[in-house]
Amino acid sequence: MAAEPSNIKQVEYNGDKLEVVEMSYIPEYDGVEYNLDDDKEFENYLKKVEKMCRNSFEYKEYIKYLREYMDMNKCSFFENVNNIDTTKIKIHIHHSPITLYEIVITVYNKRQYYGECLDVESVATEAMYLHYCLLVGLIPLCETIHTLVHNEYIFIPNSAVMGKYNEFVKIYDPWIPWQVKEKLNRIEEFSNIFDQNEYKAILEPHYIYLDFGGLYKLPKTEDILEILSQRMNLLKENNYSLEQPTNNNRKPFIKWVNN
Repeated sequence: MAAEPSNIKQVEYNGDKLEVVEMSYIPEYDGVEYNLDDDKEFENYLKKVEKMCRNSFEYKEYIKYLREYMDMNKCSFFENVNNIDTTKIKIHIHHSPITLYEIVITVYNKRQYYGECLDVESVATEAMYLHYCLLVGLIPLCETIHTLVHNEYIFIPNSAVMGKYNEFVKIYDPWIPWQVKEKLNRIEEFSNIFDQNEYKAILEPHYIYLDFGGLYKLPKTEDILEILSQRMNLLKENNYSLEQPTNNNRKPFIKWVNN
């Protein structure tokens, strides 16, 4: 909405005079500090790093590049599901077989070992650097498949992802949690014997027939057609106009917000 001219504020400016602001007090640094020895705070710290990665300019530009130049604008399971022509269809870039959370905690372990800075920005920066080095595994998924993957109904074999995650494992091996290493071994073993045809059934259409057992009786088709015919005849008799409201005292409703 355009500004009201009478409300425009006047600003006085003296371009020849240097204005000096005297600082009598410097406030203390108010950044969020985490007690990394506390399990709950450490978990919040890791989630903060992960969130900073996902919300960063670098991550958004990285994802944009993958969509535009690396053919990651369509689902790996349903290639006809894509967002090439519309943004209403969401294609998620999924981390696999190592999640972003696992990457973050591995980077933290490495930085702690070498006595490097552990603030949220520094850890997030290194995690994003690994993305630009293509040392993480990624795969594009539509929303339905993405949900099924997170709910463990669909398995993603290592051969289906893009990225040199194996190099990440070699470089950061001493600092990868043992739980992650065991998971990676299981994924690798199952990827070698994986048969995708066994999992296609969940992606096939399945139909459900509702049997009300006499609780509800659907109207006959003839009765519905008769009602529609009567309604059409009524509209024709009224020159295809809807009936006017009986209350002639109603006034039009006009909404206005006074800013």
